[in-house]
Formats: sequence, C-alpha cells, structure tokens
Amino acid sequence: MFKFGVLLLRKKNSFEINISKASSIFKSVKEKIFSQPTVLEINSKSTLIVGDLHGDLGSFIKVLGIWKDRGYDKLIFLGDIVDRGSHALEIIYVLCNLLLKYNTQVFLIKGNHETERISSVYGFREELKYKQKEVLYYDIIELFDVLPYAGILNNNFFLVHGGIPKQKQNNYPMHLEEIKNIPKLSNDDFILLQLLWNDPIEKNVFFERNYPRGTGYFYGKKAVDMFLRDNALERIIRAHESVRNGIKEMMNGKVITVFSNNEYYPTVSPKILAIEDMELVPIELTKVVEDPDLIYAFIQDK
Repeated sequence: MFKFGVLLLRKKNSFEINISKASSIFKSVKEKIFSQPTVLEINSKSTLIVGDLHGDLGSFIKVLGIWKDRGYDKLIFLGDIVDRGSHALEIIYVLCNLLLKYNTQVFLIKGNHETERISSVYGFREELKYKQKEVLYYDIIELFDVLPYAGILNNNFFLVHGGIPKQKQNNYPMHLEEIKNIPKLSNDDFILLQLLWNDPIEKNVFFERNYPRGTGYFYGKKAVDMFLRDNALERIIRAHESVRNGIKEMMNGKVITVFSNNEYYPTVSPKILAIEDMELVPIELTKVVEDPDLIYAFIQDK
C-alpha cells in the first residue's frame, strides 16, 4: 500500500479547504459532468493538453499560468490527477472550480487513478486522512464515476487516458461509435479498463496482453492504423505512462504520450502539449516560473 507520508507537503502552496463548501462544489460538478457525453467533442483553435499530474501542485499552477497568460481557448486534462503526489486534493478542488466557471473551456477525462479501486490504495485516500478531509472522499469518487472516457478534438485527435480498446469477439480495434455508446456508470469493465489502462507498443500487431501491468492490452501499429483510418482521425493523444522527456511520439507520430508530473517522478522533464491551428507544440514546465498566488484567483474570482 502507498504511504502518503513518503512525500512532504509543500507548505507554501497549501491552503485551507472548507469541507462543506468543497462537498457542494464536488456535487455540482458531478451534476454538470453527468450530462456530458461519454466521448467529448471539442473544437478549438488553441488547446493545452495536460498529462498525468499525480498530485503535483507546482506543475498544476504552472499549467494555469500558461493557460491564463497565453490566452489558450481550451484546457484538457487526460486524467490521473490523484495519487502518488502530495496535493491531489488541492488540485481537484481548484480544477472543480474551473469546471464550474469555465465549463465550455476546461475538461477532465477519466484516468485509471480516478477510480475507488486504485485511489484507495495508491495515496489519495491516505492524503485525505492525513489532511482530516476523508469525509470528502466519496463525494469525489462519485464525481470520478461520471467522468467522460475520451474526447475528440477538432475531428482529428482522439484524446484518452490509456488507449484504444479491442473488440470482445476479435483482435480488431473497437469503432469510435461503439465507444460513444458506452453509458456513464457502465459495468462493462472489458471496454472501460482498456480505455484507462491500455498502452501502445512499437510492433506491427493489433493487440497483445499487457502482462507488465497485469491488466489491459498493448495496442500496436496495425490497431492504430485501422482505428485512425476507420474513424477518419489523425492521431491519438494519451497519458498514463511516465516518459522521461515529458512527451513521447510513437508510430511515426500517430501516438503521443504526455506526462506532466515531476514531484513524484523527479527525473522526468514534465511537459504539456499545445495545439495551435493543428500544430503541436510541447511546452516544458520546468522552464515556467511558478506563481503560488495564482491559484487563489481561480478559487476566489467567481
């Protein structure tokens, strides 16, 4: 079991969260998100895409500064906000304020850590206990349960936490329309687990068992080519893996992994991905100055 005390709290960025107010915000966000489709359809001239944060408040604040100062239209998080790091609660609280105030600009896609099964083991629930906020845990889990599973950006990019799923009856990728038809609160773990857990592999195959993770599948070049062709898409942009340079391109740029944490993974150079008029521009977070006071603008400016 993950022990929260392994990481020290960054006191300079800590702020008190009122339990009653936070509970109300989490429930309001759940209601709004529940009405969103399983697969978001987003159009934007300029977008920031954020990979795994895992409780890294410093990187999160830098993301907000870039979004605010450079005037990007949309801000999309690919999941794994919680666990491993020390400030997942603060990030979720501020992010929910953003989801309410900027509900046509800010989006959160479900990651494999946005589940009770994982977040109760890998640090998030332990963090809430440590901060004497465990009473909020199930408000947040109920919110996580209704998060969208994926997104389509500008009819070109498939946004997902893990990857494309295989069909039950064969080794071919599931069509996008089938994914769109998965209802919220679905009990079909076969499909949902793949969207959250699958990883790309540089092999000329469709799907292979993902034995290193113990769940899900690897999807190879044949699966990616068929999925993109059949759904008239260009690329898959995903998170889910720690990549040393923050962004990793595979399969001739058809699959891009984004990783945005360097608190729990200090050897990683965390990045986010900007998409400006269809051009992909990596932004290195370590070169961005962190403004700790910025966070208050998003939770106080109603």
